[in-house]
Amino acid sequence: MSSAEVYSQGVDEMEERHGDGIATLFVSSLSPLIRPMMRRNRITGLSVALVDDCEFLHAEGYGFADKESGRPATVRTVYRIGSVTKAFTGTTAVRARLLPRGET
Repeated sequence: MSSAEVYSQGVDEMEERHGDGIATLFVSSLSPLIRPMMRRNRITGLSVALVDDCEFLHAEGYGFADKESGRPATVRTVYRIGSVTKAFTGTTAVRARLLPRGET
């Protein structure tokens, strides 16, 4: 199973378990801050997932996955990762060096 399929399955399970309860809280408190931040930083589109202990609580897409075609960003939009992998690699290296073997 691809990582996109695993993510999509997690979103489906989240929607089944939580319905709109956590979504209401997210939309009322955090969501209004996202669009102004996107405008300030010239972000065309993004998807946000709220996760607690490896469990999806809420996910939402903002803006466009493809601005030219008008295709909106959704919770299932797959993005190019770009240079973000440097942060992942650095974090992994630091954790590997600082944590005793077997701990996460």
